[in-house]
Amino acid sequence: MSSPEAIANPIELPLVLKRAKIQGIGIPPEVQQFCVENNLSEALSLAQKFVKHCFSEIQALKLRLVVGPEDDEKWVEINIIVPDTANFLTEYNNYTRLLVAEIPWPERNMLRFNFSFV
Repeated sequence: MSSPEAIANPIELPLVLKRAKIQGIGIPPEVQQFCVENNLSEALSLAQKFVKHCFSEIQALKLRLVVGPEDDEKWVEINIIVPDTANFLTEYNNYTRLLVAEIPWPERNMLRFNFSFV
């Protein structure tokens, strides 16, 4: 049986469920909200999975919401810190191939990758 709140507001229920699905993985609230508003939860989850799969020595992985200074365009930045190894370029190319193959445009444009070497 549906609760009175679900009947009164059927549109918000899926958003609440999506938000709950991604809350437990260390995603800042502003990134969560952006993902819910832009239907990016699954794409972000895939991108994180690809990062963890492709890069062998991740020392940190952080997410943040970035607003472009010129046009207020928004995107999620996936930032990793890794050692500068001989394999980095190969790992980066593998990540990019997976991302392009599995996440369609324009969702892919709202997920951007950044890295720093230790």
